[in-house]
Amino acid sequence: MNRKVLISKQKKRINGDILVIRLLDYSPKEMLNLKPKEIKEAIMLAGGRTLHVLSRLSAPNTVQYVCNPELVAIFGADIVGLAAYDPIDPLFPGLPSKNPKDDESTRNIQIQLGKGWTVREVRELIGRLVSIDMEVPSQYGKEEIDHRGRARSRYFTKENAQKVISQGPDIFGVGSREGSREDVYQSVIDAKKLVKGKCLLAVGLERPLGATIKGKKPYDLRKLITPEAVTNIAEAGADIIQVPAAGCLPGFDREYVQKLFAVIHKYNCLASAGIQQSQEGADVETIKRLALLNKMAGIDMLNLGDAGLNESTTLPENIMAVSIVIKGRRHTYRRMARSILR
Repeated sequence: MNRKVLISKQKKRINGDILVIRLLDYSPKEMLNLKPKEIKEAIMLAGGRTLHVLSRLSAPNTVQYVCNPELVAIFGADIVGLAAYDPIDPLFPGLPSKNPKDDESTRNIQIQLGKGWTVREVRELIGRLVSIDMEVPSQYGKEEIDHRGRARSRYFTKENAQKVISQGPDIFGVGSREGSREDVYQSVIDAKKLVKGKCLLAVGLERPLGATIKGKKPYDLRKLITPEAVTNIAEAGADIIQVPAAGCLPGFDREYVQKLFAVIHKYNCLASAGIQQSQEGADVETIKRLALLNKMAGIDMLNLGDAGLNESTTLPENIMAVSIVIKGRRHTYRRMARSILR
């Protein structure tokens, strides 16, 4: 079905018996029962009112005895990103470990490690859709991974990706700080084969910070994230494409981001704008301006990064402020207030 026709309707029948409505109208339990195709259409129908917020798991929890996914969910996120997730040794700091002995080493600093929890359990606990991204290494598929202090299991390889996808995220994402455009493109092709309808495939083009631009100063970041690059990613099979939010990278104003969104929508993909580069930790008034700017540019989803006072979560008040800007108090408070039992 044509994207414009989809958006013109508030609801649509799939196979004659499944009703798909706007994502912001679903209760937690209803959301968690959606299939990937239904999630994509529900986000389209929401008209730019879907909020995705990252919550880092390789950092201490922001609020004592509350894990970061819980925190961002309760302040208005529709989709919670499990940032820096390790599929081999998953941790959810702030949750009590299933084996109390695992928390003995950090008891004196009042941090519970959250060992023993699964993605599916945390998803049910917070009542939100969850996403997991993996980092595409430089020279993807051509050499041993130089983990640069990160767990090897957090890098995108076919083996690591299969582990993550089997653990039940609603969205699986790939992106890169270090790899080239070609590395990311190949990873999308490989990831699409692994996803096979189990979850949506997201591709992040919002972080051109690594090898691609080293030694090439001065540089124009718009030459790295171009309509042509977006076209290649869309044709490789992405469901969601994330680009830098307007106002968050030099040269990325509303007009340029709008051009990128136009290409994304041409291929029936979801357009996501990433407020990152630590600007997610800016003051409330700035974060509200950025949210409105990108709503005007044509977002389907707004993505808040995980850097607030440190790399953990953005400030809770910023999450709620952004949510109110893109979907108003009515939908924000309802998302915050609805019990996960409903």
